[in-house]
Amino acid sequence: MINGKPNITECLNVVDEWIKSKNDLKLDAENNPINFIFLTCGDWDLKTMLPSQCKYFNINYSNYFKNWINIKKSFAQMTGHFPKGMPDMLKMLNLTLDGRHHSGIDDCKNIAKIAREMASRGFIFEKT
Repeated sequence: MINGKPNITECLNVVDEWIKSKNDLKLDAENNPINFIFLTCGDWDLKTMLPSQCKYFNINYSNYFKNWINIKKSFAQMTGHFPKGMPDMLKMLNLTLDGRHHSGIDDCKNIAKIAREMASRGFIFEKT
C-alpha cells in the first residue's frame, strides 16, 4: 500500500463503477463480460497476482477479471514463435517501442500497437 492512495478494494470498486458506467461494455447477470475482454502481456497479473491478493485480503473480485487474452499466446499462435516479452513481439512485427518498457501507460500503448498490427494481418483474437 502507498500512504494516501486507494487500497486494492477501492481500486477494484473504481474499475467496477467505470465498467458499469460505460453503455458499450456489457456484462451478464454474474458480471461475466459479454462484449469485452482484458488484453495482457502474460498471465501472471490476472491468473496469479490478483487472485492471490484478493484471497490474502479476503475480498471478492468481479468475474470479468477472470477472462483475458494473453497477447504472447496469441502471438505464438500467429507466428509459431513464443515471444520472450513485449520488446520481442515489437521487433518481430517491425514496430518501435514507444516510451519506456515496464511503464504502465507505455506498456498499454505498445501492447495495443501489437494487437492492432496482428489484427491488420488478419489474426482473430480468442480468449486464452
